[in-house]
Amino acid sequence: MFDHRLLSGCLTFCLLNVSFPNLPIIASPLKSSNSQIVAQATNKITEAAILKILEDLKMAQDNEDIAGMLKYIAPFANTEVTMETSNGRLTFNVLGTDEHRDLLQRGAEIRNTSKTLTETVEVNVAENGEFAVAEVYTTREYTTSQGTILTSSNDTLRFGMINNQPMIVSANLSGWLSVVASGSR
Repeated sequence: MFDHRLLSGCLTFCLLNVSFPNLPIIASPLKSSNSQIVAQATNKITEAAILKILEDLKMAQDNEDIAGMLKYIAPFANTEVTMETSNGRLTFNVLGTDEHRDLLQRGAEIRNTSKTLTETVEVNVAENGEFAVAEVYTTREYTTSQGTILTSSNDTLRFGMINNQPMIVSANLSGWLSVVASGSR
């Protein structure tokens, strides 16, 4: 049901780290962005709305529609990505629409194919309907020009009402990445 949209982008950084182990383990943001004011919520967030957004994001990723993926990310959204690799831990932050777009584009450029092996989604909506949290557990296989990569992650997506629409306002993507040795499949 749910695919890793942001994780696909972070693979760029992880693959660079795997390919070029002398790169620093901690990466800094691509560029700074200006924050925007959050609109007052007049509608309520529902579990069905969050599940629909996750489905829309999956369809956008399948179609390599970056604008479709960004449609549900608030302009001021902050995402912290932490990925364990054979070379250590890679942590970086992505802030705002431009940095999320750059991350997604870079991931799309290196990914040939991807396949979800397992996934579980849990959605919790506040009683007042003003915010929601989606916990997403996923194992995926990616093929790139460098080979096959296996990832597993536990992602936390936080939603708030922005201009009367549920949007991702912050996220923590945490997981591991491993290059699958050729001939081991």
